Amino acid sequence: MPGKIDYNDYNAVVKRIPQYRSTYRTFAAEQLRIPTKPPAPRMVPLCPFLPPQEMFIRSVEAQRREVGFIRQIWLKQRQQGGSTAALSILFHMAGINPYTHTFTATHDIETSEILFRTVRLFYETLHPAIRPHTRRSTVRQLVFEDEQNPESGLRSSMAVDTAKKINMAIGRRLSALHFSEVARYEMVSNREQVKYAIGAALGAVPLSPGTCVIMESTAFVTGAFFKDACERAKRGEGAWRFVFVPWFISPEYRVPLLPGERINPTKDERRLIKLFNLTPSQIKFRRFKIAEFHGDEALFMQDFAATESEAWIVTGHSVFPPMDRRKLEAHLRNPARYCEILPGKGIVDVEDGPLWIWSQPEPDGEYDIAVDVAMDSDEDEEPG
Repeated sequence: MPGKIDYNDYNAVVKRIPQYRSTYRTFAAEQLRIPTKPPAPRMVPLCPFLPPQEMFIRSVEAQRREVGFIRQIWLKQRQQGGSTAALSILFHMAGINPYTHTFTATHDIETSEILFRTVRLFYETLHPAIRPHTRRSTVRQLVFEDEQNPESGLRSSMAVDTAKKINMAIGRRLSALHFSEVARYEMVSNREQVKYAIGAALGAVPLSPGTCVIMESTAFVTGAFFKDACERAKRGEGAWRFVFVPWFISPEYRVPLLPGERINPTKDERRLIKLFNLTPSQIKFRRFKIAEFHGDEALFMQDFAATESEAWIVTGHSVFPPMDRRKLEAHLRNPARYCEILPGKGIVDVEDGPLWIWSQPEPDGEYDIAVDVAMDSDEDEEPG
C-alpha cells in the first residue's frame, strides 16, 4: 500500500507520476475517488477495493506479471464493481500515459452514459498537479491534449459508447478495450453479429505487453457468445484468464438480524450453509431477494449465482427444475473415458474428446438415446 503524501505540495504529487505509472494500486489509492452507496454516500478512495474487485484486480496483476498484457473475462454478479474496476484500469493507462487510446463498449446508450460519468469523475478528482489537459470532452469521449499546444499534452483518449458503435474502435490502434455486460449484447444483435463485431474490434489491440482487453458481464438468458467465451477461457484456450465471483463475496449482500431473531434454515439452505459457509444474515438476504423475485429461486440464481453453473440457468427453457439440477450436481463425477468416433476405427480415446463415457455398455442391455437440440440460431435452418 502507498505511504503518506502531502496533497498541498504540488511538486511532491508530480514526483509521484513515475510510481503512479508503474503501480496501479498506488494510483488507485491516492488519486481515484468513487462515491459510496446509500444510505450515506460520500467520496472515498477506490483502493482498498471491494472484495469482488480485489479478486478481479489480483487476476489482472498476476497476468500482467506473467505475460505483460491483460486478457480477462469476468463473470460477475449484480453491483460488484466490475465495470468500475475495469474503467479504473483503462484510466490508469490513458489518464497519465502518452499516446494511449481506450474504448469501452456497452449494450445500450444509458449504460454508456453511466460508465462515462465514472470516467469523468476519475478525471475531475485527479490532483490538479497531474490532471491532464483536455482538447475535447464530448458526451462520451475525453481527449487528453492541450488545446493551445497539442504537442505538450498526453495525446491520449478514452471513449465509451454502445457495441453498435464498435466500428469506432476497428479503424484505429488501441491500447485497451473494455466490453461491459457482454451477455446483453445479443439483446440488440444476434450472436454472429456480436462475434464478428468483437472479433473485429480485438484486431485493433495488438497482443503485446502493455495492452489490455477486459470482458465483464453478469449472466443473461441471451448471452450465448459470452457463455462460450467463459467456457473457452476456463479451458485455457488462448490468452484469456477467467474469473468468477459468487454473490456471497460481496459484504453488502447481507441483511442484519433483528434483536432476538433466529434463522431456521430449510434443508436446501442447510446445504448452502455447509457448501459456502453462509451466515444467517446472508441467508436472510437471500430469502428477501427471492421474495422480490416473486419466489422464483431460479431468477435469484441467475442474478446472484453461487456457482458458475447457477449463473447460466435459463428460466423458462429447462425441462428439469433448476433446483433439482443443482441438488444432483453434488453427485457428479468425472467420465471414465474421453473419446471420439473416427471412421474405420470406431471409438478411440482422445484427450478432451467430445464423447464422454462413464461406464461401458452391457451386452444385451437396452438403452435410450437423447439429443439436445440447442437453441443457437435466431432462425430455423432450411432443410438441405
